[in-house]
Amino acid sequence: MASFISLCRFAAPVCLLAFCLSGVGCTTVESIPLLDSMLVDRDVEDLDKDRGPAVVVFTKDAHDQVEHTIVQLDKPMTVQTALEESDAINNFRRLHVRVLRMGVSPDTGKNVLQTMTCEYNGPKKKVSFLTDFELKPNDRIVCEEDTTTAFDDMMESIGKPMNMITGGRR
Repeated sequence: MASFISLCRFAAPVCLLAFCLSGVGCTTVESIPLLDSMLVDRDVEDLDKDRGPAVVVFTKDAHDQVEHTIVQLDKPMTVQTALEESDAINNFRRLHVRVLRMGVSPDTGKNVLQTMTCEYNGPKKKVSFLTDFELKPNDRIVCEEDTTTAFDDMMESIGKPMNMITGGRR
């Protein structure tokens, strides 16, 4: 019985150490703004000005292969409907979705790249109502594959209180 108690005293710190170290390699890197500007500047051959206003939906997988689909703006359209029409929703289980739009800065009058991030719910295959933006001609929608799993979500939710206790980032 005494050996079991000493084993439990040893196992608890080892489990805690293993838990803390397991989060070290599970970080995600934010997408590089240079990629966004390259996608906006990318000349899409299929985008024919005679066919009317359109948006381009880019899908980028975990291996950095980028494909595009052109969606015509025949009627007012939101991000969700563009994703459904381009079939980008069915390519991956989880996505990071953002809209890239060229706008004019009121201060300088120069063109500025605006990035609008959308909240996407993978299991429901829906963009959140609050971030389901209305699209304008020449918008670019970037859908990047999210390679995290439910286990990563669980570890992140456990890790947030641990960061607060240990004084880490909030």
